[in-house]
Amino acid sequence: MDLLPDVEERQIVDAIGAFLDDRLPLDRVRAHNDEPGDARPVSRAAWAGFAELGLFGLGLSEEAGGAGYGIAEELLVARELGRRLTPGPVVSTVLAAHLAAAAGNTALVAELTGDDAPAALAEPFRDPRARGGAAVSGRFLVSDRPGARYVLAVVESDFALLRAADLPPTTLVQGLDRGVRLTLADLDGARPVVHGRYPALRWRAEVLTAATSCGVAEAARDRSVAYAGTRRQFGRPIGAFQAVAHRCAEMGVRCESATAQTIYAGLVLAEGREDAAFQAAAAKLVATAAAVDNAADDVQNHGGMGFTDESGAHLFLRRARLLEHRFGAGPVHAGRLLTEPAPG
Repeated sequence: MDLLPDVEERQIVDAIGAFLDDRLPLDRVRAHNDEPGDARPVSRAAWAGFAELGLFGLGLSEEAGGAGYGIAEELLVARELGRRLTPGPVVSTVLAAHLAAAAGNTALVAELTGDDAPAALAEPFRDPRARGGAAVSGRFLVSDRPGARYVLAVVESDFALLRAADLPPTTLVQGLDRGVRLTLADLDGARPVVHGRYPALRWRAEVLTAATSCGVAEAARDRSVAYAGTRRQFGRPIGAFQAVAHRCAEMGVRCESATAQTIYAGLVLAEGREDAAFQAAAAKLVATAAAVDNAADDVQNHGGMGFTDESGAHLFLRRARLLEHRFGAGPVHAGRLLTEPAPG
């Protein structure tokens, strides 16, 4: 099993990276943090650019209306999104397209992979009675609803795609990551456009979230290494001091471990092996922990400046914390490692 991207996969990554650097640089991300709560996270033009690159249907078969690649390419793209703290419901729209394809709704696939049909993400919020399926009910935390045409409600392995216009008014809440707009929605028997129970789609969601976390961890590592090479104290770069050098080395080890486990989980899922659930849980657990720890170390490595808004270090820590709780927090996945079929 080859964990390294091939030439074509590197070309996909380079194209996505160049697009993000041009259209959604970190300065644009920071500006979105200060915009009103009802502002679209990504402009229509940028979203259309994603569609033109084929991002939303990248992992769908050509017969289903996609580009004919797979989860390996999707997770490489998700990692680039994480590296740049890309705003907007990109991953949830990718998942919504997979749901539509699984339901055999080709018209909906075409709409979701098109230039203006974002699908926000909704997960239960402190409501153990929340349910999905044909009648979605309960209290849900909705991410990135402004500008969304659909809302993807996920309750464990139950997926339901709702029309955003059919949802009741939602309440804006202040989240840790200001780049992701969070609202609360109380649903009572909401009828979805398509729905179904798809465990493999849940595992895909976890792997893609892990890949996004890998990107956050790598960006935090790179920021620290760059700063340690230019910031000087006592006539030497601070990277020459063991306390900083060892932290940076540990950040690198976390990145390698998280990326290897995440890519491996994606390939296991693509092969349909029985330990796919185990590997997806392991990837989510390892990658989100790497993102949180690396982002926290990046704050520390920047010293007093790391605690200021202008340094930007806090943006990566905020995103890491958000991803940590998406599709199940650490204890959930640690528990699954004890119950799911293990490799071998």
